[in-house]
Amino acid sequence: MVIVFLIVFFITYFAAIFGICALAYIVQGLVVLKLSKKMGVPCSWQAFVPIFAEYRCGKLAEKASLLEKPDKKPFRFGAFLAAGNAASYGMSAVTMLGAFVMAVFLGIFVILMSFMEISGQTGEYADVMAVLSLGLLAVDLIYMAVSSVFSMISNVILYGTLALNYFVLYKIYKAFAKDNAVVLLLLSVFVPFASMVIGLVLAYGEKYQIEAREQEGDAVCFAESESGAQSE
Repeated sequence: MVIVFLIVFFITYFAAIFGICALAYIVQGLVVLKLSKKMGVPCSWQAFVPIFAEYRCGKLAEKASLLEKPDKKPFRFGAFLAAGNAASYGMSAVTMLGAFVMAVFLGIFVILMSFMEISGQTGEYADVMAVLSLGLLAVDLIYMAVSSVFSMISNVILYGTLALNYFVLYKIYKAFAKDNAVVLLLLSVFVPFASMVIGLVLAYGEKYQIEAREQEGDAVCFAESESGAQSE
């Protein structure tokens, strides 16, 4: 009875987590799609695809920068944000793969040791086991050294991308609610799911509209750069 309860509990728990994450992801895509329409930035299915969604968010920040300073070329938030997220995802995958490989090596070693202990052949293969032990130790030390350096680089990329992501949010908030942009950013940083709620309000709230501060030529240039990026 206890086992059945635990199984049901864990299935329900992970299903709830998956449902919340899926809902948050769909809402994020809808927010990016709606904000893109409000700001005149081309966007479609890309808002719902990982990496592309981050690229689109960066493009919103670029448009916000262009609205704020029409005579200055905006920083390429889209490219850097997409590259940073792609690198973070890739490094996380490599880290998990390395841990899995090490676990497999250790498991094989433990199985061999257990088999030889049970069969009473430990003495006969003492030299072989010594070599295997030293080999496993060397591999483990190399893995730990590489993993430490890799983890350091991964953390730099992760926190750098996170900082850039918050700066992108600030740019978007500033375009729609200039006087409250800092407060909205602080809420996004410290309150879970606040950025999603704020995004919904800005995207679907009729009173939140960007100011048409760009010149016609600047809007044309931005549209041309967008079409050029899509064609690439």
